[in-house]
Amino acid sequence: MCPECGVAGAWHPTYTEAWVLLEPAQILPAYIVPPRQRWLIDGNDIAWNTGDDEPAPGAPRRIAHRLVCPGLERQDLWPWLTALELENARRAQRQADQGTLPQLPDTG
Repeated sequence: MCPECGVAGAWHPTYTEAWVLLEPAQILPAYIVPPRQRWLIDGNDIAWNTGDDEPAPGAPRRIAHRLVCPGLERQDLWPWLTALELENARRAQRQADQGTLPQLPDTG
C-alpha cells in the first residue's frame, strides 16, 4: 500500500537492498515508459531498473507507482517537452491576442 495515497500496489525488493512500489496491473511496452523509469521483475521476484538500456523485446516493463501517485507532485521526466508545451501555449495566446490565429479548413 502506498503511504502517500493508500492505493494497493506491489512492493518488490531491488538489488540495491531497497524496495520499490510498482504499479501492479500496468505492464507496458518500453517505448511508452521513459528511460530510467522502466522496471523488470526477475525470476526471484526482484525488481531491477534497466537504466538507459532497452529491455529484450517482449519483456514486461513496469513503472514505479510514484510516477502516477495522486498523493505526490509529479516529476517532470522530459523538461524540454514541458518547456516546448509552455512556449506553444504562449505562442497560441499571443496569436489569439493579435487575432492572427490561422483559419482551419472546414472538414465537417
